[in-house]
Amino acid sequence: MYSKCRIYNLNYSAISVDEMLATNYTNITTKTCDKWEYDRSVMKTTVMSEYDLVCEGSWLSSLAGTALMIGLFFGAISSGFLSDKFGRKVTTLAIGVLHIVSAFSAAFAPNYIVFLTLRTIAGMTAIGVYTPYWLLLIEACPPTHRGYMTILTDALLRVGTGSLALVAWLLRDHWLLQIIGAIGMVPGLILFVIFVPESPRWLISVGRVADAEAISRKIAKWNREEIPASFSLKQVEEKDDASSEKKGTFFDLFRTPNLRKYTLVVCSYWFACVFGNYAMDLNVGTLIPGSIFLNYLLMSTMVPLVSCISLFIGIQKIPRVVSLPGFLGVGGVMCIAMAPILLTNIPQLVTTVACIGRMLLANAFSLIYLYSGEIFPTPLRNVGLGAGSSFGRIGGLITPQIYLLASVWFGLPYVVLGGIPLGAALLSLMLPETRGIRLPENLSDGELFGTSAYEDITSNDRSGEKDNGTALVDSDGERAFINNAFHMDTNAKSTKPELVKPDKAMTLNDVTSL
Repeated sequence: MYSKCRIYNLNYSAISVDEMLATNYTNITTKTCDKWEYDRSVMKTTVMSEYDLVCEGSWLSSLAGTALMIGLFFGAISSGFLSDKFGRKVTTLAIGVLHIVSAFSAAFAPNYIVFLTLRTIAGMTAIGVYTPYWLLLIEACPPTHRGYMTILTDALLRVGTGSLALVAWLLRDHWLLQIIGAIGMVPGLILFVIFVPESPRWLISVGRVADAEAISRKIAKWNREEIPASFSLKQVEEKDDASSEKKGTFFDLFRTPNLRKYTLVVCSYWFACVFGNYAMDLNVGTLIPGSIFLNYLLMSTMVPLVSCISLFIGIQKIPRVVSLPGFLGVGGVMCIAMAPILLTNIPQLVTTVACIGRMLLANAFSLIYLYSGEIFPTPLRNVGLGAGSSFGRIGGLITPQIYLLASVWFGLPYVVLGGIPLGAALLSLMLPETRGIRLPENLSDGELFGTSAYEDITSNDRSGEKDNGTALVDSDGERAFINNAFHMDTNAKSTKPELVKPDKAMTLNDVTSL
């Protein structure tokens, strides 16, 4: 009887070939193999062959993906707090260096335990780099450009993913692939340090107004625009929440009713997006025959890249309240539809439906990053994005086990795969519109966001800018709102701000729009 994992308990060096052929193996015991020969027709080396994760230890191979998802979970949480405390740029740089070191070191791990540890750190730092960078991008862009920059960033990410597939096809060696993947981040990090400034919005939120002014002037100079010498930014802190504006915490997401509702719905949307996208990647391999490199390129790169193009076209035209439930909901329906279509035995049809579902789920994934950066106020923006992303990683943790549902009914994995996104899409109907709307700057803004009171604030703010650069609003008797990016004489001795009227009133949004 042939076995890949056990051999007969014989001293093969002490018997001849003729004796082996004449031996009756019925009553001979077997023992576990201690060495294996691997099929190297596709990959020269893999993690499985490197650490012999086969036979009794085959279950250990799935821990590599689990370790990565655990890292992503904790990285999304920690990066939010670090970014709000130390700044978007500093956090991105520090965690980026740690990611390069951990990913590079994983290629030289002496055993599987060390590899899993470094893999977890790499997961933490991978999302830890992306989250603060994303928030910096959102905060630096005016509303009219947020969507385009979101799609451009995601498209470049997909190009990098496709390059990884090409490198894997050329090298077919996990050791070299690990090294190239790590050092490939170095050029981008260097360019980031040289050209990307700190977020002016974050600087204002922590009281570093002078630094924000200096960066604003650099932005204007880069865009060949002139800012009046009288231009000044001053943060206005209300006494009742001055400390919370500077130090937004995870618990602040749940202190007030509207923020609590938005947080819970956004987290559910994140869960569905991560679950759906990872589950599609895992299951589509059984639907598309052929090269693993081509399959990876198709479902993880080409389809999401096409989704970036379609999202790029519609993101500035379609309201968020339509695109949020639309992308996720229709994507979920496509996933559910795969179950009956499997019965047709038409692989091309199944593949087409799978690609459409994957594209829509990818659109939803890109959009929730953008939306998370728009709906939360500045002190909680990174914390909110980190909370949603972390909750989403829980969905990623359970995706490797979804195929087990097929033992109950062949279509159950697809029903679950589509049902969860569909449910989250229905919940997203409770979220407010954010397209083209001014970002909330403090906790009061965050609670009022999506209400008529916030519309009154922003409308009065705009009219105030036309008059003298400021607007005072007391919609619900809660507070007096003063735009955080108005013109003020910093040398004024009066306790009341004295507004400077340059030829053209300018705000921080004006500067980032130059």
